[in-house]
Amino acid sequence: MGDGDRLCVVFVHGFNSRAKVWNRFISLIDEDPELGSVEARAFGYATGLARLRPDRSLPSLSTVADHLKTYLDATMAGRPLVLVGHSMGGLVIQRYLVRMLAEGRGRELARIRRVVLFACPNAGSEIARGARKLLLGTHPQERQLRTLDEDVRDTHASVLRDIVGAVTVSERNCPIPFSVFAAESDRVVPRASAQGAFPDSGALPGDHFSVVQPRSREHTAYVALRHLLREAASGSDPPGAPPVTARTAASLEVHGAPLPGSSSDEGAHGPLTPYLFREHDVRLHEALARALEGGTPRLLVLTGESSTGKTRALYEALIELAPERPLHRPTTAADLLELLDTGQVGNGSVLWLNEAQRFFYGAGGEAAAEALHGCLGRSPGLVALATFWTHPYWTALTQTDQLGHTQARTLLTHPALTLRLTVPPHLSEDDLAAWADLSGDPRMEHALEAAREDGRVIQHLTGGPQLLDACLSGPGMFFTPSEHALISMALEARRLGHHAPMPPALLAQAADGVLSPRQRSGDPDWALQDLTALCEGRRGDGTVTAVHTLTALNALRPRSGAPAVFEPADYLDQHMRRYRADRSPAPALWESLLEHATDPEDLCRLGQSAWDRGLRWHAALLWRRAVLAGSPSAPALLVRHVHGALDPPGTVPRWTAAHCSMDNAFAIIDLLAALNDAPSSAEAATAVLRERGLITCCEKFYGSHPLLLHATLQRLRRAGEEGLVRELLDRGAASRTELPPPPGWTGLPGVLEELRRAGADTELATFLARRPETYLDPMDPVEPIWMLTELLMAGARETALEFIEWWDPMSRAWVEDAASVARLLDLLEVAGSPQRERLLACATAVSLTDAGGTAWLLDVLNRHGADDAVARLLQRDPARHADLTYYEDQAYAASQMADLLTTLRALGDESGVRTLWTRICEEMDLLDPGVWQAVRDTNPQDAREALLTQYPVTQMDPDATENIGLLLINLASVNEPTAMDELLALGPVTHADLTDPIAVAALLTGLQDAQADDAVRELVARNPAVHAEITQPEAVLSLLRALQKAGADAEAETLAERALKAGTAVPTRLLPYGCEPDGRPMPSWTWDGLPSVS
Repeated sequence: MGDGDRLCVVFVHGFNSRAKVWNRFISLIDEDPELGSVEARAFGYATGLARLRPDRSLPSLSTVADHLKTYLDATMAGRPLVLVGHSMGGLVIQRYLVRMLAEGRGRELARIRRVVLFACPNAGSEIARGARKLLLGTHPQERQLRTLDEDVRDTHASVLRDIVGAVTVSERNCPIPFSVFAAESDRVVPRASAQGAFPDSGALPGDHFSVVQPRSREHTAYVALRHLLREAASGSDPPGAPPVTARTAASLEVHGAPLPGSSSDEGAHGPLTPYLFREHDVRLHEALARALEGGTPRLLVLTGESSTGKTRALYEALIELAPERPLHRPTTAADLLELLDTGQVGNGSVLWLNEAQRFFYGAGGEAAAEALHGCLGRSPGLVALATFWTHPYWTALTQTDQLGHTQARTLLTHPALTLRLTVPPHLSEDDLAAWADLSGDPRMEHALEAAREDGRVIQHLTGGPQLLDACLSGPGMFFTPSEHALISMALEARRLGHHAPMPPALLAQAADGVLSPRQRSGDPDWALQDLTALCEGRRGDGTVTAVHTLTALNALRPRSGAPAVFEPADYLDQHMRRYRADRSPAPALWESLLEHATDPEDLCRLGQSAWDRGLRWHAALLWRRAVLAGSPSAPALLVRHVHGALDPPGTVPRWTAAHCSMDNAFAIIDLLAALNDAPSSAEAATAVLRERGLITCCEKFYGSHPLLLHATLQRLRRAGEEGLVRELLDRGAASRTELPPPPGWTGLPGVLEELRRAGADTELATFLARRPETYLDPMDPVEPIWMLTELLMAGARETALEFIEWWDPMSRAWVEDAASVARLLDLLEVAGSPQRERLLACATAVSLTDAGGTAWLLDVLNRHGADDAVARLLQRDPARHADLTYYEDQAYAASQMADLLTTLRALGDESGVRTLWTRICEEMDLLDPGVWQAVRDTNPQDAREALLTQYPVTQMDPDATENIGLLLINLASVNEPTAMDELLALGPVTHADLTDPIAVAALLTGLQDAQADDAVRELVARNPAVHAEITQPEAVLSLLRALQKAGADAEAETLAERALKAGTAVPTRLLPYGCEPDGRPMPSWTWDGLPSVS
């Protein structure tokens, strides 16, 4: 390789320094055999304390940048370069790049393979600023080291926009990767300033000066630079995603913990603590190992509360199992979509999706989810790692009745591609013992001691509870009044449903509205300054706003160089909700949300929050904006809520049909279902939808995918739109459907079912001729059994027999499942398949844990006359082996046990009946309404005795309000007056916990069922409506109904008035028009009278 082809790394020193500061780096590079193709040079320039040398004139930053340009052009023309800067040297490099672009020389910068910055003051340096200004006066270099210097800020923004964020090379743009490092103990350049807004940033050991003084090849700074130089020397342009080991923990949002007694600034980026390996880690490592080898699942998701160690768990698994895999870390849905669409993510890569709601919510979330689904499906060895809060994010994205997240839900609930693991909020007893054994680190001991009361050890490690205390202490304590107002408005907006990061204008307007005139600032940039301080953990005067590792707000940028948007710290968001649940949001916040919220689904959620709080006018405005923004959920909500007195002429359905997005067929179908509840306007609105391309919308949505076609036809049928189903089928919906290969859920049996239900015999025959049954995954029991059912119902018996031979169900592991075997036996009987005999022969070897499945199988065997098989199965004692915890829902579990009881009794297995009955009465809670109903319906007399055995009246705790109420309800249902009188004699009314609405509702209902009218009046007189907690909608509704049933209408209205603030009930006096944000009744209004859309 000639000198003209060798990579040259040029080092640029900082303020009051010299080129020789780089000597150690240069010597190590020259002696490193792995960097034989790299030449190292140092660029020097005049700098120093000018006031002490009046005979010397020092150049400005721009002049030094021009000197660097001349040096590079003259001595290294055409050679590939890496530029490395320390401190102010990084500003010199950035100014050089920006001035080259300003001259239209962007294409010449393409030879620069990377820029590396150590401790560069991208946002200025605060250290001894007063003394420095006194000593240096108008020093041209010192001036641009000051915090928020305008020229430096503009240069930084240009670099982010036109270089780091550039996609193509042109005269005014050139993509160059930046690697930016802060020094962990730097008291000259704060970490936030050193890292700026660069996407690839990290921290290295050392202070401001020692960070660039490596003493060996093992020095962390040299290891990091050597890795980057090797990539640059390899000719990659630019280098691909760095390996896992090249990412710092902090850059992946894995935070260290401070030492007890350290300052917030000193501890904010402390080293990681020893890691406690827990039960979820075992499953995570096993799944990740399979995925890295090309198996499934390939999307591994950890869910749980905030600050429970989800991100750390993923990081530790990667470090152990995939340290050299390339790691991609997008920051937004748009970033993720670009990575996937451009093919940058392939086999062997890892996608890091921490706080994954960022990628699957909002306008780009569905496209990102769809692209990721496709990429994971076709790329063995590609792994995606994600974290979610369980509530609200995971729950909202995976709910089957949510229209706005179809693609995200399909991906996140995919049985083959995705594995969800839950991280518990507390440590188990074994975990606590293991934690105590991790001695030697005072942070571990401190967290364990701090968590003795609440058990949240990991949360205390990060400083979450202390940050919560700082917020709860109110304005003027840890946070200034304006800072506290900004935090409060961000938390309130998030609680109301604004999931997207918030623009500063939204927070500023809302916060200003809650500040008093004396608290308001005269600085027009007050909000941005406070937001910056809250995100960086330090104010301009050096005082801190962070607590340990946590800041109250986080700044996010959709792309490099873009203005920041903000979101509250996860821990604050999660734990402040319970403190604010019964408070009315500030009127100023509602006005700001109306003006600044833009995300379609945020607008939809905010509209629901407004409606629940009686703000009907605000809800209508927000839902209208959501419809216009393309929300899939808002059209049906608007039609279902704004009607009657709010829309006398019935304008809403037609307006909604004319303005809703036609991109999501499920949303349109849900709108059609809502229109069926408004018959006077339904026909006209449906006509509008047809004119706008309703049929085309459906066809475009399901395309050629049978899974989506089945879902579309099924929803249309359930919405009562059989005519539309017929029209789509007449247009060839089934004939255009592709037959996807396994593995995975295909939806093909569902298509057959909908064709059969629609009476589309011709289309059904044509579809069957394409042999859809051969495209199923034979390892999956569900779809093949469903397919066999549809083939037989379609009269295709010969096809069914051929399918059975191809499928060969007897060779599958799932034949141990009793329910599947029962269903299959019936189907094989109908088909006349010889495999029925084979299945009968092994049917008695099934698992007996599923009581309902066992009951079904016994019924089928008995019906088929397989007496020997029935006898063998009963000999295995299914009553003893049934798993009473097999089903999560206790009521459903009880119904399955009751089915098995009935079957055993019908087959004459009295011993099994007694065994199972005893187990049910001893192991299941007979107070559970569903359990009690199943037990009572099976045997009322024995159920009464079992109930009183499990809950002896004389031993009941009179303070157990809910249990006494449920016991009264159950006793009344079997007419047990003596026990009820004994229970009432305990005085449950005087002992009732009036703060628990569920308990009071149960007791009130039980007293009514027991016809204890005096006790009912006594309980109502204690005024539970005034004392009950009002934060849970279901609990409030239960108490409201119980009060109304008791005739306590005034008390029910009192409860509704209180619940209005929490959004859990609306008093009747405010209906139908709702109220103002301050609680005053809203004047009458109608849809046609709403302000016009701007």
